[in-house]
Amino acid sequence: MTKYTKKSISITTALVTPKNCKEILHFVKQNKQLELVEVLNAYTTAPSCPQAFLDKFWKYILQHDAIKGMHIHNTNFVPSKSKCGRRRGVTSGVSLTELSFTFCTVQLPCIKWLLANFADDTCLRKLVLSDNGMCDKEIEALCVLFQTNRSITHLDISNNQFGLDAVATVCCGLLAATNTNILTTLVIESNKIQDAGAVLLADALCTNTRLCILNVEDNGIGPKGIACLAEMLVQNTTLDMLSLAKNSSNRDAQTQLHRALLLNTRLRSLDVSGLHDDTEAPIEIAASDGSVVVLHPSAVDTVALMSACRCIQYLRLDNIHTSMASMQQIQGQLAQNTMLQRVSFVACGLTLAAVEVLAKGVSTNRSIRQLDLGDNRLCECASIPHHARELRASFWDKLSRNTTLEVLCLRGNSLGTRSMWHAAEFVAQHTSLRVLDVADNGIGSIGALVMLHALAKNKSILQLDMTQNTNFPLSYSRLLAALIRRRICAQETATLHVRGIALFVTARELRQFEATTSHRSMQITKHDLVTQWTEDCQKRKEAFLLLTRPRLCTSLLHTLCTDTLRIILSFDTLYS
Repeated sequence: MTKYTKKSISITTALVTPKNCKEILHFVKQNKQLELVEVLNAYTTAPSCPQAFLDKFWKYILQHDAIKGMHIHNTNFVPSKSKCGRRRGVTSGVSLTELSFTFCTVQLPCIKWLLANFADDTCLRKLVLSDNGMCDKEIEALCVLFQTNRSITHLDISNNQFGLDAVATVCCGLLAATNTNILTTLVIESNKIQDAGAVLLADALCTNTRLCILNVEDNGIGPKGIACLAEMLVQNTTLDMLSLAKNSSNRDAQTQLHRALLLNTRLRSLDVSGLHDDTEAPIEIAASDGSVVVLHPSAVDTVALMSACRCIQYLRLDNIHTSMASMQQIQGQLAQNTMLQRVSFVACGLTLAAVEVLAKGVSTNRSIRQLDLGDNRLCECASIPHHARELRASFWDKLSRNTTLEVLCLRGNSLGTRSMWHAAEFVAQHTSLRVLDVADNGIGSIGALVMLHALAKNKSILQLDMTQNTNFPLSYSRLLAALIRRRICAQETATLHVRGIALFVTARELRQFEATTSHRSMQITKHDLVTQWTEDCQKRKEAFLLLTRPRLCTSLLHTLCTDTLRIILSFDTLYS
């Protein structure tokens, strides 16, 4: 299907017919407010296509005065002629700032098109060419673009098929100290550059004073390459973010990394997720459902790493097995750390006891804003009695003492409904929390109701994610509809997203709403709201935007009780 709005067009039809092509061209040419164009998983079947259609399509795109973003994904809407849609010049008012080709098999003709149209460009900032099967010749041709382009700051060439020659070209053409491009972000994830490529990058970055973000995740880099990149940090004074994830290391390389981190005061974000040690056998952890979770041993000493990260603000430690003994030491480090703002322990094999120890450390910390504990399957441990498989009140009590936490992710932990009862007071009273993610946790209907009840009292939460849990009953949608009707006024501009409870509105409710008088301070029209409701009813979306006043219902009972379901779903409480 093709979705048109004043500011965007999204083409997702599997087969774009000649009639669709004409409609698309007409819309792009006539709409002077268009800012975003997306072509996703769409192929054109017009007899004179793709070339005749593409010539006009890209001509209209590049000569448009308002389009800022182009996202082309898994489609044949790719220019293949260097003269296809040639621009009128940099003074034409063209404002394209982001261009993305992904899963499109980009070859030399498309690279030549980029050269013809963006060599002297002054608008384009972000260029994404990931997952396109590009080889050395495409990368080498692409680097020519940066000899004259002075606008692109972000280049993503991840998950292609180039080798060491292309890496050398990138280092000489993009990262050399004498080059005059302004590239600040380079993403070359999943290209198997190995140690030789890492050494080239490390040498180039010792003198480069522009690049701020480097992502070399999943590139088959070994201890030698990791050690060279670590040594580079001693000399580099501009890099803000470095991702070494999903490569391999050893103790010696990690020691060099720790030394570099102690000396480097510039780096702010470090990702060592899944940085494994191939010399040790994988660790197998049995889940309650009989499945086995495999964790690859890591050379990363999380305690030593956190001790060395004195200036790091975002630290990702995903897929690194973290023992209870390590967590107890991390707890003490968190109490003293004043720089760390985001920390991620996704799929680290944490236990209920370990996360409670972590929560104690977070409770005394005054800098952490985001904490991600997703996919640890906390409540699936076979060694814990079934009745004890819940995240108890002690965990939530400790977290509630922290006054800086804004984002908490607990998705994929099999928390169940009982854990939500313990979380209710935390959700209702926490004043800094903005986002709570409890998706994929086997939460039942009563657990969802408890969350809605607590959310009704909270004045700060902007997003609650409950997707991939139970399919909640129609009565919950009616509850949400009633809350929306009561609180959809403009006295507070903050939005609230409740994901995972689809909104169903009956025809009678729509007629009643249309017959009522709009609130004098409503920011959106009644027609807009009815349209949104209708779309949600048809598609059974899992997300819905609530524009609310201080927060939903402040008149609900202050104490949770066994008959909460009956009381809340009687609309007397809502309308009192």
